[in-house]
Amino acid sequence: VDLGLHDPSVGGLDFPCIKGRKFEDRYCGQCKKMVPGLDHHCSWLNTCIGSSNYGRFLAVVTLGIIIHLVHLIYGVYMLFVSEEGSWAGWWGCLGLSAIFVPSVTTLFCFHVYLLWIGMGTYDWMLTRRAARWDYDKKAKNNKANDMQTSSQASSQARKNSTTAVAPAPP
Repeated sequence: VDLGLHDPSVGGLDFPCIKGRKFEDRYCGQCKKMVPGLDHHCSWLNTCIGSSNYGRFLAVVTLGIIIHLVHLIYGVYMLFVSEEGSWAGWWGCLGLSAIFVPSVTTLFCFHVYLLWIGMGTYDWMLTRRAARWDYDKKAKNNKANDMQTSSQASSQARKNSTTAVAPAPP
């Protein structure tokens, strides 16, 4: 099922909240190939997510949420309502589902946010990296200025202590 989310400016389903974005062909270092509209390389699916399969990627993530929610609800039912099954087994299943539901939901929400602002995963990572680099550079400059100021203050204090006249003995 192709949801048509891969490039709203070309066609597919019309989502007014999703901004169109430019899809650039990029080189994937994991796959060692050029990928049209590369968004990111998905380690879980072991493939590149680009303009041709982004909608399917979102469908897989959505189905993952649904499957784990159903598993979580069924596990709660089997553990607390039904008289069948092993307690240890159902607790293990509930624990896994309780971990996967929030993590996969976070992944889904992150990609919906990226669609909303019209940015790809790779572009978002580059923007974050540039912002962090600027922050680190400013922090380094501030630290150097603070060290220079404290060095000047301590040399001035030493200069004042050596030039001070000792009081005469009584």
